Amino acid sequence: MKPINIKLIVVISSMIFLCNLYMQSAYSFDDVETHPRLTKKSADRKQFIDYLKYQLDFQNGLDHQIKDNTVLDWLQKGSTDEDHPMCRASTHFHNPLLPWDQSYMTDAPWWINMWCRDVPPAWQQFSNITWATGYTTRFGNYIDRERQDMGWKDARTYFYQALTTTTPVKRDDYFVKTFRAVGQVLHLIEDMAVPAHVRNDFQSHLSFNGIKENSPINPLSWFGNPFEYYVKLNPSLISAATPGIPAFVNPMLTDFWDTTDTVGGSPGLGLAEIVNRSYFSDQTIPGNNIGLSDKYYNVHMFPLPQLVTGMYDCVDNLPETNKKTRYVSRN
Repeated sequence: MKPINIKLIVVISSMIFLCNLYMQSAYSFDDVETHPRLTKKSADRKQFIDYLKYQLDFQNGLDHQIKDNTVLDWLQKGSTDEDHPMCRASTHFHNPLLPWDQSYMTDAPWWINMWCRDVPPAWQQFSNITWATGYTTRFGNYIDRERQDMGWKDARTYFYQALTTTTPVKRDDYFVKTFRAVGQVLHLIEDMAVPAHVRNDFQSHLSFNGIKENSPINPLSWFGNPFEYYVKLNPSLISAATPGIPAFVNPMLTDFWDTTDTVGGSPGLGLAEIVNRSYFSDQTIPGNNIGLSDKYYNVHMFPLPQLVTGMYDCVDNLPETNKKTRYVSRN
């Protein structure tokens, strides 16, 4: 018997820990608190509740019981499940300035790519919009995604099966899968409100947020995207938000993400397009990515927002701290 190579075991264990750390840090909005809150806010709309009551005969609306949970519970569970297993998070990025078959995350460290894609069973890379809908262009080109059984097409299939099956138990099973799948698709749309997820900025998820009183022995909670962390600490941002109405009329499914699938053209109206051109993420602020290698520096260059020297600069405290930082106002 060959002697055990202790050094090799330590290296492998360290890589496993780093992959777990980085991929869990790459989750977008917090999947325990923030995503369920966003999903509840999205579902609590009169049009949807009326549909549940008067089209599906779910008289209690979001509180209608299916098996051991309510409709809202299953939607929220889906919005949490989308981050598991952890490598699903690598499909939660979409750069709307690129064709959709090239708009996936490309700035992850090599060991993340190896862990999630190159080590069997391989995890194929997709953009958020393709992972959610199956489309690689706005007008078609649907593709199947291995390991994706909770996308929009799947939700429609489960819904059809729920409506047509004659067995009550199976009917409930399919309704559960329908609402869970819708919750997972909602999670993917919600991710498009995170600047790092529409600006190819995995690196910004590795920021050290500090050791907090409620997580002194959990290193996975010490790192993450500062914007997402701030939203988690301030749930009133969600509860006080007023739902908006998209500017487009009679949209196609993918328009909620991205209304164009080509480079250039007029400003798009999808959530990914609006956030991409309107907000910085940490590593895409000019000057913040100087210390990165050329590979990461180049993929973090975006045309908007533009910085004009001496205009609209202000200095204020970072949220929750007394530390001063510079801001750029769009007003």
